[in-house]
Amino acid sequence: MHAIIEKSENDLSKELKNILNYWINNAIDKTNGGFVGGRDYCNNEVNKMSKGIILNSRILWSLSAASNFMDLLY
Repeated sequence: MHAIIEKSENDLSKELKNILNYWINNAIDKTNGGFVGGRDYCNNEVNKMSKGIILNSRILWSLSAASNFMDLLY
C-alpha cells in the first residue's frame, strides 16, 4: 500500500510540475505585463483579449499556492 501512495504522490507531483511549466511558459504577457487574456485551441495567444482582474488574480493565486505546495514537498 505504501508503494501505491508513494507512486501516486510522485505522479501528482510530476503532473503539477507539467501544469505549472505550461502556465509559466504560456500565461505571462511579455509585452504588456501581467498575464495574457486568452489562448485559442492551437495555443496561440489571442491578441486584444480583455484581461480580467479575476482571471489574473486566479492565475497569480494558483501559481503562488502551487509554489508553496512544492516547497513543502522538497
